[in-house]
Amino acid sequence: MTKCGACGKEFSGVTAFDAHRTGTFKPPTRRCLSTHEMLERDFAEETKGSRVKWYQVERREALLRAYPRKTGTSDAEEDPASLWDDDAEESRQA
Repeated sequence: MTKCGACGKEFSGVTAFDAHRTGTFKPPTRRCLSTHEMLERDFAEETKGSRVKWYQVERREALLRAYPRKTGTSDAEEDPASLWDDDAEESRQA
């Protein structure tokens, strides 16, 4: 999980974190996307208790299609997408 030091939002991984930043470094116009902008760009939020994690819907669905989770485990009752860390899965592909 990756937390943004500027806006405080938590993300499923570095890829989602990087995608929520916009602007250029020179001239310095770098900023975080607003919640509204993130929703427009196909981000979704997942809430567990008091924690909210943001992820990119299309990317998560592609990973689930490519690497389906096995059912019948103790985590079977949970939404499979909530169990994935996008960047951890990316490192398994390498």
